[in-house]
Amino acid sequence: MSKPKRGYDNLDCLNPAAVDQWISLTYQRFHDKFPTHFGTTIKSSFYDDISLYQASPDVWNGNDRRCWTDGYNANFKQKYAISPVGSYPAMWYDIGPSTAAARSMLFGLRAELLSESFVKRVADWCAAHRIDASGHPAGDYEVSPMGFSGDAIKFYQHAQRPLLDVIGAYGSKRDGYKLAGSAAFLYDRPILQCEAHGAFENWKEADFTPDLLYRTAMELYARGINLSIPHGVWYAHPKVPTPPEISWRTPLVAASLPDYNQWAAR
Repeated sequence: MSKPKRGYDNLDCLNPAAVDQWISLTYQRFHDKFPTHFGTTIKSSFYDDISLYQASPDVWNGNDRRCWTDGYNANFKQKYAISPVGSYPAMWYDIGPSTAAARSMLFGLRAELLSESFVKRVADWCAAHRIDASGHPAGDYEVSPMGFSGDAIKFYQHAQRPLLDVIGAYGSKRDGYKLAGSAAFLYDRPILQCEAHGAFENWKEADFTPDLLYRTAMELYARGINLSIPHGVWYAHPKVPTPPEISWRTPLVAASLPDYNQWAAR
């Protein structure tokens, strides 16, 4: 864990030891409190927007810092048998014929470390405690994932349930739907999960109505998703940060939910 900045501790997601410590403070404490519910009441875990640019507590306001780790040079040398220091300028400049290869190694290793150090360790813990790991990186729908997961397919390699985030409005993020779907196919994962219907407050065609539940879900199912969950679970109702809340407390959709749930789970 790095030093606190403005009241936050920042997790080094590329450092296995740091991730293990984080798991001991989060997942493990939850299991310690409710051990008999794991594998029964609790079937899976969920992490949200894990990313290479979220080393800052103020990332959503543009004050982001890139994710790095103190052991990067040693990891690079172990993998490629050379030091990365002479290749660092390639991250910003053309250094000649070796530019593409240098960038591939530099950024490729960072993506690999994120998948191995964070996703795999969480998935291994979950498997040992009889649940599945699910979650997604930030920007999982971006066709160029360099600043987010580094590699939108490699990120999901070790998760039991690849998951994508489709929010904002009906039809948004379509460019990236198949990235998580391709990962599920490549790694032979039977469940492809999606959190949907969140942050629809800017929907312009009409107020959020039950038909949007069906329209969004049908499009996702057609692209390989076979488990859809409402975006977010809110504990501060009625002050919902990214409406709508898909529950009986939302009049626009409350009456339609029994039929929708039966249809969606068919």
